[in-house]
Amino acid sequence: MGSLARQMEDMAQNSDGYSFSSQQVYSYRNDGSGEPQEYQAISSTAKGPGGIKETKKGYKDSTTKTQKMQYGRHIGDRSTIQERSQIRDQREEKKDYYGLTEAEAPEFDREWGTKASGLYRPSFGDAQPQRQGRQRGIERPGRSDKHRALPPPKK
Repeated sequence: MGSLARQMEDMAQNSDGYSFSSQQVYSYRNDGSGEPQEYQAISSTAKGPGGIKETKKGYKDSTTKTQKMQYGRHIGDRSTIQERSQIRDQREEKKDYYGLTEAEAPEFDREWGTKASGLYRPSFGDAQPQRQGRQRGIERPGRSDKHRALPPPKK
């Protein structure tokens, strides 16, 4: 029998089930001689049946005054990757399309929303978990700016 990590990786790659992984690091230093130094990074991946995947990555570094956030939606070999970054006072936002065109993006988003509906709410048999309040996890169109990793670019 192989290692547990290898078995879990095989299950995540070759399964029609659900998987979620997340990594996070945080570092803070304040020696009293100036501004505190802070570094934070996070990465998460949620996968579901049919090649559905959501990726989130981000980091913040107070030393270089840099912030970066990346959000990806994937269906098989098609994906959209949205990225926002800020280096000091300069902000940038871009969206890349892989395996589809920008014109096909709205249809891709609808398909992803339908197929990813169970990504954060997998059912167990016929029983559906009872949820109270607002759902978290999947970004919805029209979502308030107060929930974004970086503020929107100035016009």
